[in-house]
Amino acid sequence: MFGRGDEKSEQAALLGMPKTSIKFQVMSDTKSKTSGTEAAALQTLAVANHCVLFVDLLGQRVALRGQGLVPDFKNDEQRRQFESDLRASIGAIVKLQEAAADFLLGYERRGEHSLLRAQLSAEDQQRWDALGAHPEVKQQRWSDGLVYFASLGSDTPPNKMISVTRMLMLAGFLCLYGLARKHPVRGGLEVAWAAELHSNEIYGAAVARAYELESEVAGYPRIVVGTELLRFIDLNGGVSSAELESEQAKVLATLCADMLLEDADGQVFVHFLGTAFANVVGVESHTQLAFRAKTFVDEQAERFRNSRSDTKLAFRYHHLANYFSHWEQGAFKAE
Repeated sequence: MFGRGDEKSEQAALLGMPKTSIKFQVMSDTKSKTSGTEAAALQTLAVANHCVLFVDLLGQRVALRGQGLVPDFKNDEQRRQFESDLRASIGAIVKLQEAAADFLLGYERRGEHSLLRAQLSAEDQQRWDALGAHPEVKQQRWSDGLVYFASLGSDTPPNKMISVTRMLMLAGFLCLYGLARKHPVRGGLEVAWAAELHSNEIYGAAVARAYELESEVAGYPRIVVGTELLRFIDLNGGVSSAELESEQAKVLATLCADMLLEDADGQVFVHFLGTAFANVVGVESHTQLAFRAKTFVDEQAERFRNSRSDTKLAFRYHHLANYFSHWEQGAFKAE
């Protein structure tokens, strides 16, 4: 896809974005703890492209409806009811956070990003391992939303693709896990600039774009992928180079592309029932989760169809049920 000319030009074309982060200074007001006087200070922020996943736990408005002050329990039944309400709200988001942490830890142990490692020489394996040692997926929490992000400010294409691969895998897992646990989520995944204002506190266009995809586009339990991230995956998948770093990035880009599917509305979403994703999670574990999720989806589709109370949700769950029916019938095995 790209010529073998200037290496820097080739890398810039491959990444489709600046190679490094940009240092940006802002003036902030600080108050002395001893004198109480105001003083101006410069704060240096690193602005870089980030891959951001915004996830919303659905149904929490209903779970919290009618809630107010901590009750003055008159009997054990009232206490049990309140504890049940807590499990449906606080418990659901805590379980989701724990599941995400466990999945990322399992990813590290399995090392899915080292798909070609066994074919390399001992020297190249050391280089390969060094490339994969740096990327980190961070988490920002608020209310019933979760934000996961990874900086793409590294100079090397593989590190960027390792981060993107992790984010795609995590997005698909959270969507499938949420359905299996009867606590569905929807989300948006995109690449744009952002800055980490404080530890695990990200702000910028990447967050805004991921939130827009979640709140305005996703519509039902799925993770919609933005155009810049699709372009980034496509560019890395099309590079032609004998360099180990470029080859690793290309392999990961191909894996990412295999975990995507175009929906009926033209939006691309994380294909969590596809063969590529199942192989990443582990076929046995994936099958167990998928059957549990399918049971929940079928129940919701039937409930909204019979109640006739929410036409929009009835159509959305019917569409989702068809997606699971295709999986059960083996439609995705040929991918």
